[in-house]
Amino acid sequence: IEYPEPDKLADNLFNRYMMFEHINKGMVKEEIIEKKILQMDWKSDLDSIYLFIEMLKFFDYEHLIKRLFKNEETLKNIEEKIGPIEILVNNAGKHQKKPSIEVTDEEFQEVIDTNVNSIFSLTREVLKYMIIREKGSVINISSMAALYGIPLVAAYSSSKTALLGMTRALTSEYSHTGIRFNTIAPGFIESKMFRNAMAQDPERENKILSRTPAQRFGAPSDIAKAAAFLASDASVFITGICLPVDGGNSIGF
Repeated sequence: IEYPEPDKLADNLFNRYMMFEHINKGMVKEEIIEKKILQMDWKSDLDSIYLFIEMLKFFDYEHLIKRLFKNEETLKNIEEKIGPIEILVNNAGKHQKKPSIEVTDEEFQEVIDTNVNSIFSLTREVLKYMIIREKGSVINISSMAALYGIPLVAAYSSSKTALLGMTRALTSEYSHTGIRFNTIAPGFIESKMFRNAMAQDPERENKILSRTPAQRFGAPSDIAKAAAFLASDASVFITGICLPVDGGNSIGF
């Protein structure tokens, strides 16, 4: 595999994010997306495949991903008709913000299913192919919520902390096969959603910046560049780590 330049990869990821940010969730049914993915000819139209993967963001991650990747034909088609899966970035995530005493068991489980169970299911199936080739890079996207306490996000914090344990366990179990497992913990990243939240709470914005040595918020490209590094052979001897991409926020005072 020829890895794209980090800047080019970052630009592509950001452009796709902006494109799909404007899609109305109610316009396309989950069943239609699932059917199209399973019926895809998996030839050389990588853009179409990326588009369908991006569409997953607007549906029930855990429900759809588990169904798709429990179907052995899906991964088999990818491996045979596109090529080997050498890089897996687990970026699906569900956020929940409310007082912990008001979170129901069902709400808590929904976050765990999306942020932990679906990621483990997909990683397990991809690993079966990576182990045969003795090569691969698995990158889990965690959060600052896994590194220090943040109120009102008990379920989210629990799920993102679980990814750190999953990364370490898989590293100890399979890194001798040539597969690397790492985690990225994004800091506070500029986005439309983030800007809206900060507009409603200027004091919080000042609090974040006051403990961020870089004195700015991150950009989506900052995360993409870190992922490109961990996915490439430039990090061939790096495994089992959690890389904060946060401008120093996790160690700031």
